[in-house]
Amino acid sequence: MENESFIHRVQSSPGYQGSADVRQVADPILEEVRNLSRLPHAPAAEKKELHRLLGTLQQKLSSVLTVPSAKPSASIEKAKEMMNGRFFGIEEVKKVFGIELREADIPTLPSKEELERHAKLGHTLRLRVNKAPDGKPLTMQKMNELLSDTFEKDGDKVLYDTDWYEKEDFFTKETPDLCWAFTSDTVLPDSTEKNYLEQTQLLADYVTDTLFAGKPLPPPYQVAVDEFKKLKKNIEKLMDSNWEEAAKQLSVLKLNRLMRHTPAEALYDFLQSYRNKGERILEDNYTWTPTLSSDGGLVFLGYCDSGGAGVGGGRPGVSDGDLGLSLSRKFL
Repeated sequence: MENESFIHRVQSSPGYQGSADVRQVADPILEEVRNLSRLPHAPAAEKKELHRLLGTLQQKLSSVLTVPSAKPSASIEKAKEMMNGRFFGIEEVKKVFGIELREADIPTLPSKEELERHAKLGHTLRLRVNKAPDGKPLTMQKMNELLSDTFEKDGDKVLYDTDWYEKEDFFTKETPDLCWAFTSDTVLPDSTEKNYLEQTQLLADYVTDTLFAGKPLPPPYQVAVDEFKKLKKNIEKLMDSNWEEAAKQLSVLKLNRLMRHTPAEALYDFLQSYRNKGERILEDNYTWTPTLSSDGGLVFLGYCDSGGAGVGGGRPGVSDGDLGLSLSRKFL
């Protein structure tokens, strides 16, 4: 997964985050690199092409982009120990989805510094995958197909009712990323009874005052917080005058994309916890995602009880006592 690690470091660098011109040059090459690196057993010619693309990228961006060196990562056993058991890795993925993985198939673990940071906050480290055992995309629809029979034997359901969203892209097409992710597993304190914009402000405060307390924000997070500060007043006006546009702008904010669960991720994490430890995360709350439904609402998922996880959508101005936000921070 050396190439995925390189891609992640490029996309986390100040040059990439701060310059549209850099992203315009880098993104097509990074996508070619990613496509080639996904081949299970790349022929020699494709490996040669991969090295050429990496060289081209480094040459083109050398004058404008500083790619930070990778920090040392922990071993899987050490990471599990540091996370105080709040850890789901290769074995846990196999138990829930029947997917066979090797360490060579998965991304590099986050650094020891990141493990320590999130362990202190009581977060969980999860390995997520994006393909089912048959190689097809691990969408919400696919997760439901894979586990429905098993759940029904215990009188449970994976999903409560799929009727309204059975043709939505977030159900039929979107998957988790292949990544490690730190998650809160419950909604953040004080995130309920807030509309989507207020939740995003709470998220900005959480990143600044809790997650990276007393330290400068890493460039991607500083860029994301600054973007939110810049756009907040305009979005606030749109909440009443044009809620569809407000929802659209909130859905693409870097901060929400960096730190909130997508519907597929939220369902994946619930299934992973429940099948491995019998824990029903988000049993009493919904988490609000940055994903738009076809009618323009922002999708939420939760109430993962024996009747199945519920999925809904709402205008960004809505607030409710059981609608909060859960943390999902990915390391590709």
